[in-house]
Amino acid sequence: MTALGPTRGPLALATAALLVTCKQEQWPGPKAEVGAPPAVLSESVVAQAAPVSLPPDRSRILLTPARLAALDALAQARHPAWTAVVEACKEASTESIPSGYEAWDWAQAALNCGLIYRTTHDETYARTAMIYFKAMLDDREKVGDGKGGDAIVHHDSGYPIRTHGMMGAIAYDWLHDAPAMTNELRKHAVDRFVSWSDWFKAAGYNRDKPISNYYMGWFGALGLGGIAADDDDARASAMRVNARERMQKELGPALEKLAGGDWPEGWQYGSLAATILAIYADAEGASAKPALPWLGDVVSFRTYALWPDGQHLFDNGDWEKKPAVAPANEDLSIAILFPPTDPLGAHALFLAALARQAPGAWPWLRALATDPSKRPTDPRRGPLSYVARGGGTVFARSSWKPDAVWVALTSSAYTADHQHADAGHFEIVRGADALVIDPGGYGSYATMSHNTILIDDGRENMPYAPNQGAWGKDCALARYEDVGDLVYAEASFGSAYDPPGYPGDHPARSVTQAEREFIFERRRDDEARVILYDRVSLMKPTFGARWAVHGAAPPTVSGGVARIASGHSVAVVTTLLPTAATSSILREPTVQSDAAFTRNEPAEGLTSSRLEIGSPLRSLHPRFLNVVSVGDVDAKAPNMTRIEGQGADGVALDGSAFVFSAASQATPQAMMYRAPPDATRHVVAGLAPSGRYTISLWFDETSCRATVKPEGPLVASASGLLILAVKACHLTR
Repeated sequence: MTALGPTRGPLALATAALLVTCKQEQWPGPKAEVGAPPAVLSESVVAQAAPVSLPPDRSRILLTPARLAALDALAQARHPAWTAVVEACKEASTESIPSGYEAWDWAQAALNCGLIYRTTHDETYARTAMIYFKAMLDDREKVGDGKGGDAIVHHDSGYPIRTHGMMGAIAYDWLHDAPAMTNELRKHAVDRFVSWSDWFKAAGYNRDKPISNYYMGWFGALGLGGIAADDDDARASAMRVNARERMQKELGPALEKLAGGDWPEGWQYGSLAATILAIYADAEGASAKPALPWLGDVVSFRTYALWPDGQHLFDNGDWEKKPAVAPANEDLSIAILFPPTDPLGAHALFLAALARQAPGAWPWLRALATDPSKRPTDPRRGPLSYVARGGGTVFARSSWKPDAVWVALTSSAYTADHQHADAGHFEIVRGADALVIDPGGYGSYATMSHNTILIDDGRENMPYAPNQGAWGKDCALARYEDVGDLVYAEASFGSAYDPPGYPGDHPARSVTQAEREFIFERRRDDEARVILYDRVSLMKPTFGARWAVHGAAPPTVSGGVARIASGHSVAVVTTLLPTAATSSILREPTVQSDAAFTRNEPAEGLTSSRLEIGSPLRSLHPRFLNVVSVGDVDAKAPNMTRIEGQGADGVALDGSAFVFSAASQATPQAMMYRAPPDATRHVVAGLAPSGRYTISLWFDETSCRATVKPEGPLVASASGLLILAVKACHLTR
């Protein structure tokens, strides 16, 4: 079996060389966020350098000579990754298959069979691939029905441009010199690519919003269509230039704002976006450089977003089924983009192997990413937390072991479709046991489906009350720090409750402040605690605030303690504020609605019960303080004491006092609190970042009294945290 490779023209060769230069001399790789797994980028982002000799056939997208040689070796060895492509092609060749959802099945058939043709040069596979390529140009549901054409991408506001356009462009490239690819057919294909792209530019959904799966589908069709037919048609050359311009002016700056590798629509959609970008970057070269930092960050994000079981993933945004299974295509495409000598490529390859059973993986893409000479490296090591500041998400875990406790906190500005109204939401998993979950089903954006604060203003200003809306532009993860056995973060999400048109068209609002301080304490490899302190400020005392949490199983409540048991694990929720809190458990859905922001239908396969804790009546500034203890299913709530003071709230347990400023400080402010005398560590949070303080301690009857004053020798961390060592009510350092 002979593996003939593609010819790359002078432009493509120059681009590849330029990208190597940019990689070596200018771009140092993804920013080293605190908690990123160790990775030092090596000398090339391109998977293979330009070939020394040019084979006789042509390709610009993915099929380099070295990759084709690797595919040939897979074929000869009958490797499972190769046989999966062959089996998929056979299924499509026995008889004409229907298009599938918006031609996804045709696209996969064309590329599976096209890849075999390009590896083996067996024209039988080319003929099958060509059947489906032509169908993508002209048909809709059945091969030869003639119901497609220029208008095919108009369905679903332009969704099919990602299949007919983007995937069709790859098929055009791979089949460019197949016997049935005549000059007339090439022109016909470019006619379609141009028509589809022009229509989307004028009328496609979210055509002006780079962080959306619709835009990304269009960008893939525009960029890959231009690359595939660049020297065949001047119109394709113009498409390629247009894509480069959009990368520089629109997509690149938008991705820069997503530093950390998050995708606000969730990874059911983020997977496609990253896959398109990686394939485009591999083909385009230096012009795609703005996409590379985000693609590199995706590897770190995906590493930390994994549950300890290595199979399931942080499930923000829309998912068809939950718990969300980690998808594979973005890992495969990133593993192709970054060479095996680069740690990012080796890490992505390992993540792709973990996701081997994930539904929806493309056989042709897995085969391209499979090379026995590549050595995957497990990135699950090193720091135990990670922050994606652009997406407002932090992950932390007690260890890298399979039975570890894993937590997530998110507070993202509302920027995209399929993004749920979940600012301030947190989740907790132990091993493979989901405990505190996001049960919201596909299209159920309601805040009621998440673990955050519900606000009831009688819909005076909030159209979806008690849920957040789509106008939270200032939501963010305001603070983050990982120190010793603690991870600290603060989510700021008051704007999530703003009304539409605030402040210009609607100057009144119901919520002026919503902040969640979050401390994750690692107790053992498989045991941890989460302490949550929530500050809310309302405009009227008649408005109400409720603290909400969802269990994987219905919580059992006794007094101020709720138990959520799942599998071999338990999360015990102890409420300290409000004092004498009233709680209720509601079986979801609690609202029957077709409107996304009020619908809280659980995802397929899930049942959901929501525990709500209400704020005191007529309180303008309600505060919530809860401790979640996570461990073995038989674990009990630890003994704890509520800490009171002036301008401070907190809790003491197991020798530590966790104290929060009642108001998140921008500049140093005075406060006082009383802690148990046996507390040898005082963790004071919510202080002014890098602010200077004087702290005095003395015995006050049965407690250790602490006064905190502005100015002095003690300097809070950049996140506003002070950790004090105390003995016999005296500071020891």
